[in-house]
Amino acid sequence: MFASIKSKTKHALANTQTKIFLAVFAGVAALLYLLASNVAYAVSVNGEFVGYAGSVDEITSAMDSVTATASGALGYEYTLESDVSYELGLGRPDAKICSVVEEKLLDDIDAIGKYSIVCVNGVPFCAFESTEAASAALSSYISLFTTEHTVSANFVETISITVDYADTQLLALAEDFTTNAMDVLTVSTVEDITVDTVVPYETEYISDADVLSGDTYLEREGVNGMSRIRREVVYLNGEAQSSTILENDVITAPVSALVHMGTGERLSTGTYIWPTEGTLTSYYGYRKVPVGSSYHRGIDVAAWHGTDIYAADGGTVIFSGEYGGYGYVIQIEHDNGDITYYAHCSKLLKKCGETVKQGELIAYMGSTGVSTGSHLHFELRINGEEPVDPLEYLQ
Repeated sequence: MFASIKSKTKHALANTQTKIFLAVFAGVAALLYLLASNVAYAVSVNGEFVGYAGSVDEITSAMDSVTATASGALGYEYTLESDVSYELGLGRPDAKICSVVEEKLLDDIDAIGKYSIVCVNGVPFCAFESTEAASAALSSYISLFTTEHTVSANFVETISITVDYADTQLLALAEDFTTNAMDVLTVSTVEDITVDTVVPYETEYISDADVLSGDTYLEREGVNGMSRIRREVVYLNGEAQSSTILENDVITAPVSALVHMGTGERLSTGTYIWPTEGTLTSYYGYRKVPVGSSYHRGIDVAAWHGTDIYAADGGTVIFSGEYGGYGYVIQIEHDNGDITYYAHCSKLLKKCGETVKQGELIAYMGSTGVSTGSHLHFELRINGEEPVDPLEYLQ
């Protein structure tokens, strides 16, 4: 019986030893697991501890990301200048260590900063400290080209605002945003404008044989009308590009002018030729003569009795006959209202009412009326009024 009790005691002792071994083994395993799970790389930037990383790849990946971000912001290949160090130690890896390292490294780069970047067609143009400031600048620029008639205003270019790292020099461009934007941004505006507009009258022309060729006669004056026009006008940076009429309401219709265009035959040329050949014996103006007027109203041309006398210009004979001291005289009224006198004739060849052309034979020289010999007394009266010196008009 004693042997039986001893056997049971040994068996119980063996079980106890096994349990102790297993407990110790589990504790050691747990300790080793605990130690293993807290082994990480302590990361420092410029000597300042920033956290633990689970691997070296995480650290280098963060550094590469910073280099890429800085290079993109500056526009050239950037070389990281900050001192990044790491060593194995006890600590729990931080899941956000990459972001922490990147932010720390980027903050240490003076040439760049995190701004609200205004991009034009995907290209950075300038930067502001906040998105609100960027939006306000864009809105203010658009307002430069809007009026009370503006119904829409937009940038022609594609404009976007992104928050990212950028060259600090982009901030300087934002300081004088309006001036710098003039060469880059285009604002398209559409205006709805209603104005009262003058409608010019037209002129109707009527051929009229009662009016001399080249002359006109205004029968009725024209009157402008008025219309109310509503337009849609498109502008680019304030310069009108197109205009479309949306409505056109007539307020008052225009009244056309009515003009008669002369088609009647013009007898006169407007110039005067010498009416005869001979010797100029007396000039226009005051003179001392035994016979006739002391104030000579024309010129005298002397020649043989019966010398031809011609019309100095074309016109209509308004008098043909004997007229006091003029003797036999012909008076011709020309198209411009001038009247020429041909006096002291021996014979008249044209009657009152007849028309003559320039250079046409109208009479023969004589000495009728108050005269001292065969000659032609020639007068020119502009517009049928007082006589003038014919020598100033004869060719």
